[in-house]
Amino acid sequence: REVEEVKPVVALRYGHLPKDLPEWYDECDTDKDGQVALHEWRKSNRSMSEFAEYDLNGDGLITADEFLRFNRKQAED
Repeated sequence: REVEEVKPVVALRYGHLPKDLPEWYDECDTDKDGQVALHEWRKSNRSMSEFAEYDLNGDGLITADEFLRFNRKQAED
């Protein structure tokens, strides 16, 4: 029986976010909770398909970790 690797969840607070996040991340995070919620994204008039690409686990939030993992995957492809 295979054991699936469980990756730890890392919570990042606003003000302690990685420096390599794009400017739009901060602009979209209007409540400054360190993540971009679907309702915040929609207010920014950005593409819903782009949101879906960044929201790796489909929970309606783009976290800094998800964005960075998305970028790493894009760089590898």
